This record gives sequence, structure tokens and C-alpha cells, in this order.
Amino acid sequence: MAPHNSQSRLIIQLIFRELSQSDGTKLTDNELMNALKQTIFSVEKFQGSDRNFIIATIGISSKDQLLAEEEFIYDINRFNVLTSRAKNKIVLIASRNYINYIPKTREVMQSAARIRLFVEDFCDQSNISQVDCKEHGKEDIEIRWRSGI
Repeated sequence: MAPHNSQSRLIIQLIFRELSQSDGTKLTDNELMNALKQTIFSVEKFQGSDRNFIIATIGISSKDQLLAEEEFIYDINRFNVLTSRAKNKIVLIASRNYINYIPKTREVMQSAARIRLFVEDFCDQSNISQVDCKEHGKEDIEIRWRSGI
């Protein structure tokens, strides 16, 4: 699940390309594309639905883009849909810039603070791991989770 329609379409295209070029699936290209389209949604298209396991992503990290979209991307209702539709587990992928960004208006700032509390307080355990990034070499990523769940 992603906040933008364009981001969910990009995720579908990237997963389709990876799986269709490998031996990662027994599905035909048409079956694979249909399965991905029935699995990957924007927040608006997903409202009213739920799943046992959800991978949610907020793919904006540029401070200029965050500023331009802050009312949309920090909308607390959108974030609640993003995180509350998982029956059992959710994986939220977001940049540190998104988590630490301070919006310009008080109302958006309150929503951003709630999101930060979810990440920093609710997800009370963390670990730093290194991953290989094609463009940047090795990068540290922080993995956070809630203990006891």
C-alpha cells in the first residue's frame, strides 16, 4: 500500500519486471500482472479493506517534496488507513527524512508528531542493518518494531 496512485503503479511495474525476468513465479505474465494489481493499492483504493499482512511505503524523502506535499503526505487519516488495516503484521517503509520532517503549519505538525510517535515510541525496539544500494553502495537502515508482538 502506498499513499500515491503513481507510487503503487511503480511498485507493480518493478515487482513485475523482477519476477517476470526470473524464475520467481510459475504465473504467466498476464496472471502475474493481474495478481499484482489485485494486491498493491494506494491508500484511497484500499479503504474499507484489510489483510493479515501489509507492507506499506511512503516513498518521499526529499525535503522539497515533503514541503510541497505535507498536507497530503502527513494526513493522519491516510496514515491511519495505511497502518491500521493489517490484522496481524505491518511493515512500514519510510525515510528518516519523512519521520523527522517538521511541517510549516501547526495542524500538519500535529499529524507529523503522531506519526513520529508511532515510529519512535510504539515501535520501541530497533536495530541498524547495512544494505547494498546500487547507486550509493552500502547504507545503514534502521529497522524498528514493537516488542512482545
